[in-house]
Amino acid sequence: MTSDDIVLKLRVTLPIWVDEARADPQVRAVWGTYYQDLKAHEEGHKAIAVDAADRINKITHQASAAGACDAFRQSLDSAARQIAEAAEGAQDEHDAEAKPFALE
Repeated sequence: MTSDDIVLKLRVTLPIWVDEARADPQVRAVWGTYYQDLKAHEEGHKAIAVDAADRINKITHQASAAGACDAFRQSLDSAARQIAEAAEGAQDEHDAEAKPFALE
C-alpha cells in the first residue's frame, strides 16, 4: 500500500442576501428563519458525509492483511463502497424526512 489517506472534499454553498439591510424588518426575520433552517439541513448532509469518511478511515487503519495484497485491497474497497452507498441512502433519507421550509 502506498497511501492510506482518506480525503473528504466537501463544500456547503449557502445563499447570501447582499442587500438585506435595506429590506423590511419582517422580511428579514422570515429570511433569518429560512436561512437557519437551510443551514441546519445542510449541516445534516455534512455530518452524514463526515461520518462515512470517518468510518472508511477506521476500517482502513484498523484492517490487517491476512493474505494476498490484492484480496486485502478488494476487501477494503468493498467495505468502503458499502459505507459510501449507505451514506448516499442516508443523504436521500435526510432529504425525504426534512421538515418543509421555504421563504413565504
